[in-house]
Amino acid sequence: MSGDIRETLETQFDELNKLYSDHLHAVQDLQEVLISDILPGLADERGWDEDEINYAREWLTDTESVFRMLKRHKFTTSIAMETLRMTLPWRLNTLPPWSARSPSPYLRCLPVDARDPFGRPIIIIQLSGLWSTGEDLKVSIYHNIELMRLHLVRLNEREPGACPILQYVALLDIRGLAFNGQSVQLLSWFVHEVIPKFPGLLASALVLNYSWAQVGLWNLAKRLLPASALQKVFFPTNEELKALLTLAVLPKDWDGDLPCVADIENILQDYALPSPLYSPLSPMPDAESTPPQGATTSAPPNILSSTSLLNPFFGYPVSYTETDLSASTPNLRHGRRRKRDLVYTLLRLWWSRWKNHIRFFLFLLFLVFATWKRRRISTLLRIPRLGKPLGLLLH
Repeated sequence: MSGDIRETLETQFDELNKLYSDHLHAVQDLQEVLISDILPGLADERGWDEDEINYAREWLTDTESVFRMLKRHKFTTSIAMETLRMTLPWRLNTLPPWSARSPSPYLRCLPVDARDPFGRPIIIIQLSGLWSTGEDLKVSIYHNIELMRLHLVRLNEREPGACPILQYVALLDIRGLAFNGQSVQLLSWFVHEVIPKFPGLLASALVLNYSWAQVGLWNLAKRLLPASALQKVFFPTNEELKALLTLAVLPKDWDGDLPCVADIENILQDYALPSPLYSPLSPMPDAESTPPQGATTSAPPNILSSTSLLNPFFGYPVSYTETDLSASTPNLRHGRRRKRDLVYTLLRLWWSRWKNHIRFFLFLLFLVFATWKRRRISTLLRIPRLGKPLGLLLH
């Protein structure tokens, strides 16, 4: 059975890599249109500032994500472009960089050198822990999947090759998961809301600890999931799992050589707290280029805009010293929250929100004034012509 799973995974792996190679130029062309044409207009329409534009551009330069979206829409460029355009505002509202969260306990990515036979990273999802996080579950899921996306981007930056790493292999531990209304609603929401925004991240889901208690949930999943997703779901025994992935990449929970899942450091944590002055995907600054302790950074500027999404004191300008930068701790630029800074920020936000309406109103007002002025002038020009007939009548 493990041989059959491996053969299926290998076939899917080869097919996906071929699709990537065949459509890479189409993906790059789509990225160019999105960044050069779509993003500027959307930013102007929404009133995005420079930080928001850079954040949106960062996602659009993720070639692998754009490829997965294009593949989901059967490589129909126009549909994929519209989906990506609609997803950009959603990302800024739901996943702004300043709201990055630590990965939840139910999701854990194994160390970088723990890969499946085809070089893909492995994540462990313990579904029974979903409802014990004490946070908004849907928002938590969005943030965790975004951390997964960022990890793939970092891996592909570190390990450039002919074909990048496009997917994860998931060990789906369903021990203790009960079939109830809450799990049904969550599954339906995941299929209809999450997958369209993060398509194709999983190469396969190896379901572990499956028992009769989850039969009802699996029967429902078979009705909700598309056929392409069902082809990626497997139910290996413990021995088949060890034969497929080897002991070196499995935790002790499944008789592997790695520590227990709860004791493994989650490398997704590295992407949870992006630095305020550089992208979480950009290289860390070299020690040689670090300014003396206590000195402020000069490039990029150490003063962050009051309306930046990276600013935890939104509404007030902040600055970072070298010490604060390493600790990701901001300081209010003027040492306190000044009312004038808040008023200035509110005016900027008000203008960003209503500037198009105000310009349109002023344009209409100008047209009304111009029309009235033209009629006024025309009336004045007619008066001399009426003067002579009026004089004759009076005589």
